[in-house]
Amino acid sequence: MIIGGGLAGVTTAYALFRRGWQLTLLERHSQLAGEASANRRAALHLQLRASPGAINRFAMACYFHAMRFYRHLFERGILCAPRHGARCGVLQVLAGHKEQSEALDLLSFLGTEGRRRLSYLDARAASHRAGLRVDSPALWLGEAGWLDCSRLCRALAAAARAKLLLGTAVKRLVHREGHWEALAEDGQRLACAQVVILTSGTATPAFAQCSWLPLKTLRGQTSYLPSSPHSLPIHCVLNHHGYLTPAEEGLAGLGSTYDLEDSGHGLRIHDHQRNLNRLHLQWPQLREAWPDALAPLLTGHAAGRCTTPDYLPVVGAVPELPEFLKRYAPLRHHARRPLAVAPALLPGLFVNTAHGSRGLGTTPLSAEIIAALIEGEPRPLPREWLQALAPGRFLIRGLSRGQH
Repeated sequence: MIIGGGLAGVTTAYALFRRGWQLTLLERHSQLAGEASANRRAALHLQLRASPGAINRFAMACYFHAMRFYRHLFERGILCAPRHGARCGVLQVLAGHKEQSEALDLLSFLGTEGRRRLSYLDARAASHRAGLRVDSPALWLGEAGWLDCSRLCRALAAAARAKLLLGTAVKRLVHREGHWEALAEDGQRLACAQVVILTSGTATPAFAQCSWLPLKTLRGQTSYLPSSPHSLPIHCVLNHHGYLTPAEEGLAGLGSTYDLEDSGHGLRIHDHQRNLNRLHLQWPQLREAWPDALAPLLTGHAAGRCTTPDYLPVVGAVPELPEFLKRYAPLRHHARRPLAVAPALLPGLFVNTAHGSRGLGTTPLSAEIIAALIEGEPRPLPREWLQALAPGRFLIRGLSRGQH
């Protein structure tokens, strides 16, 4: 049973379907991708950082896995271009010396395999790829592109042959006799399963088993630009502190804003203007195609994205809170003391959420992590990386800091 029908939910469903599981997917909205995953023009790209931190290592692993995943979906006919998107490539513009240096360091770090998939272009080669003048070097991500997340979610749910319960709000989870029961507000049983995966975004802490998760909201707004004669030559996704997709079916995607602790979902003219301002700053030649006066007329997508204090998603088994805290209680007095204890976990309950604005890239690999944990397969990432994603990391940090 999967609770939540966005990108995390449908990628998890597909990963488990490929392993032979029968799936029920519950979504409180009347359709899949009802919130943050409803972006019709989302760019898939690699956010560049040269430092070897957990976020960067995870981002690179996710990027290369996502490239294989979406190639598989297009090759199998589960997705088709341009209805679901296009692997048209992404041009990551490197405007300053620092960005250019980081890109070169990144290519050196990735080695031969990475350099076959990413390439460094001078301004002339970048202009040729983009279809318009580019004044700076760029990183070319030839396997990346853009996707319509709403259509992607529907296609994956269909491919996973999941039983869909749309317009179904789960209020409580109860574990009885080896099974989890999903209950409605009035106590009615909605579904029953041995294994439950919560992919419910900012609604996840509403379940008692995850009420301690420190999730927060990051509002984002993407603007949909009407097709223009000046936009037609653009051949790939252009990305630099924001992205612009090629125009397909009469629309190009321009994104996106980022606002912490803002859960508003309505479209704002001011945010359309912010997106246009950033576009004009980087690509002044596109001002004629999409002038400032267009802002009040634009459509788009706005949603509160779920994220965490460390900006890594929450992926793994859910701790059994009292026993988990008891086993790790010595950390209150000796924060760096190594403890050879197994974490106490709730049977058959997992969480896969808080992907923020990176869900298109991070959910495919996160789904494989969940499936491997359920199946007892070899893990797709090193142990320390999985610990950096596990829900219990927040409890361990709190104990280490002496928090109640």
